[in-house]
Amino acid sequence: MPGPGRRSLRDFQGDSERLFGRRVRGGLDQIGPGSGTSAGTRLYRSRKSDEIEANPRGALLFYWDPPGRQVRIEGPLGRISPEESDGYFATRARGSQIAAHASMQSHLIESRDALDARVLEEASRFESSAIPRPSGWGGFRLVPETMEFWQQRHDRLHDRLLYSRGPQGWRVERLQP
Repeated sequence: MPGPGRRSLRDFQGDSERLFGRRVRGGLDQIGPGSGTSAGTRLYRSRKSDEIEANPRGALLFYWDPPGRQVRIEGPLGRISPEESDGYFATRARGSQIAAHASMQSHLIESRDALDARVLEEASRFESSAIPRPSGWGGFRLVPETMEFWQQRHDRLHDRLLYSRGPQGWRVERLQP
């Protein structure tokens, strides 16, 4: 089956119950889903990073349509290692690497012209060299505590299985639609 058509990370803003969705790109490893772009890799001094640090819980949602299936993974969010951040940064397009140096993500800027000027400065600075990961730029990982697998069925009688991590391993329970 091809990858999900839609993916998003949801996290709590501060202490509120309101969730904000962000498009993510990333992968899975033995620890948990590492999320990248938009929500997962960013300046650790950004508004979203501050929100994650204040309330480090999140949910990843993967949706396939068709065939009408989704997976929701919930758990704590934590920073990935500098080495993992370096590895991910190296896979980004050169323009995205330059933008990471030019933009203080989520901070105010006086104009688009000022941002464009910063991009030109950074492009000139790294014109003939590899672009290092900016200090303070890195990723987050969600460590699964629960995973819900949902399959669409007629008459809204969807199949829902909830996997919960406990001291003895994973417990599987069926949820009502």
